Amino acid sequence: EGLTAEYPVVTALCGPIIGKTADTWTRILLEVSARCTISCELWELSSAGAVASAATLNFEAYRPMAFTMMSLQPNKVYQASFNVIFPDGSKAPVDMGEDSSLRCTVRTLPEPSSRSFSPTFLVVNRNKLATLLQLPPGHARKRFDLWENVVQRIDTLKPTAILHVGDQVFFDMDEGAADASTFDMWRSELSQLPPASWQHHRAPIRAAIQQLYRDTWMHPPTRRVLARVPNYSIFGPHEFKHAWGLDDGDRDPSHVNRFLAQIARECYDLYQVQLYADVHLGAEGTVPQYAHFHAIGPCALGFLDVFSARTFFFNAYEQLPLLGSVQWALLTKVLLGRSHRPELEGMVAAQPQLPDTVRHFILVSPLPLCVVSPRLVSLGKVPAAEVMDQWVTAAPEVETKLLLETLELWKNGQPRRTVDFVAGGANLQLATNVSHLGKVVLRQICASPIADKSTIRIQAAFKSSGRILTGELPIAGWRFAHTRAEDAHNYGVWEPTSFRWMVVDDSGDRVVRGVDFSGGGTAGS
Repeated sequence: EGLTAEYPVVTALCGPIIGKTADTWTRILLEVSARCTISCELWELSSAGAVASAATLNFEAYRPMAFTMMSLQPNKVYQASFNVIFPDGSKAPVDMGEDSSLRCTVRTLPEPSSRSFSPTFLVVNRNKLATLLQLPPGHARKRFDLWENVVQRIDTLKPTAILHVGDQVFFDMDEGAADASTFDMWRSELSQLPPASWQHHRAPIRAAIQQLYRDTWMHPPTRRVLARVPNYSIFGPHEFKHAWGLDDGDRDPSHVNRFLAQIARECYDLYQVQLYADVHLGAEGTVPQYAHFHAIGPCALGFLDVFSARTFFFNAYEQLPLLGSVQWALLTKVLLGRSHRPELEGMVAAQPQLPDTVRHFILVSPLPLCVVSPRLVSLGKVPAAEVMDQWVTAAPEVETKLLLETLELWKNGQPRRTVDFVAGGANLQLATNVSHLGKVVLRQICASPIADKSTIRIQAAFKSSGRILTGELPIAGWRFAHTRAEDAHNYGVWEPTSFRWMVVDDSGDRVVRGVDFSGGGTAGS
C-alpha cells in the first residue's frame, strides 16, 4: 500500500536496536535510507493485539534516531513494528532487508519496588567483525561467531541487558594488523593535504565510519540479539584509534588524529549515546560528558569514560586526568550524594543520588582496574606496553586512591551492598577479588573479545608466572587476586545478586564455566 514510484521503499540501514529500558518505557534506535516519517508501534505479545504505545519521528536519510516508547506496563514483553507514513496518509512497512523475519521485542523491567527481581547481564567486548569474516564460511566461522551462540541461548538466559564495555566497532585496528584500517587510510590521505582542506573530506569520512557501524551491527546474529535485548555501552579506544589517548596528537585539536577522532565521536553520539539519551540534529560531537548511570532493580550501572579527559576534554592542569573533575563530581554525587569538590556541586546538581534500594553498584569501564601489579612492570617482569591500559598504570595514585575509597565508602554505607568493576580492554577473561586490609571490597570482571583474537604476550606471562595472579595495588593495604584468567574469546553472563559469573566460549561443546564469588570473598569454579 502506497508503494509507488512517488513513494519508494524505505530500508532499515541499521537497527532496530533496543536501548535503555525502564518499567514503563523503552528506547528503540533505527536508521533508514530516505527522508521520511516513520511510526513505531508496540503491542503486548500476550494481549489481543491492541497497540500499547505509538510514536512518530521525522527521519533524515542516513541519520539514526531513537523512538521513546511510553505508557508501557512493567514486566511485559512487547513487539515493535515500523511503518513509513506517506504524505497521503497511507502506510507501508519499513523494509528490514535480508532478514525480513526479524522480530524486535523488548521486556520492560519489573516495578522498582519488586523484591524478587534478579537481573542478568551479558558482558561483551571488542566486537571486531573483520576477524570473524577472515574465517572461511561454514562451520568454522559459525562456531567462532559467539553472537550466533547468544541467539541460540537468549530464551534460556533471558538477559536483562547487554553491557558493551568498549570497542563496539573498529575504526582503527591493532598495531601490526595486516590490513590498513579506515583510520589509517584517511590519516595517510589527509596528512598530504593542508589542514584547511580537511573539512572538505568530512562527509565521506563520516559516511565510512557510519558504514562500519552498519556492517558490524547488521551482521545477522548480532542484529537479532540487539533487536531483543536492551543495550548500554561506553566507548573503547578502537572507536577512535589504536592506543587512543596515549599520543600527543590525540590531545591537539589541530592534529589529524584529533580531526578524525572528532568525526568518529559524532558517529558514536549517533549510534551509541542515542541508546540512552537524545542527541539533537547538528549537535553530534558536542556531548559535554559521557559518563551515564542507570538504576535497574536492585542494581545500578555506572559507565565511566576513561578517554575523553585525556583527549577531547584535555586540561593540562587537571589533577585527576583519567576521569576529569566533572566526571568525578558526577560519580561522587551518584554514590555519596555530594561532589568530591564543593565548587563543582552546581554542575552536577541535577544528577540524583542512587536510591537506598540499590544494593549492587556495577561500575562499567573500558579499562580494567588491575591486570598485573605495577610493581612487576617497574621491575621489568612484564612488558609495560601490554599493561598501560589498566587503571592502576594509566591513573595517578591520587586518582586510584579516590576511586577505591569512594567505592568502599558507598559499600560500607549500608549492609549487604556489593561493588562490581566490569571491564574490557584486557583481552583476557578475568575474575578478580580486590581487597583492603584483607577484606574483599569489590569484584572485578573482565570480558574477553567476543569477536577478536585474544591477547598475545601478556597471556604467556599469565601462564608462566604464578606471581602475576596476585599483587599489591599502589595504595597501601589494597591487593588483588585473580581467581580465573583465560585467553579464549568469549562473552560473560553476570548475575550480581547471586554473585555468579559465567563465560561462554567457542569450544566444541559450548562449555559454560562459572565463578562463585559468594563464599566470603573466595572464588571457586
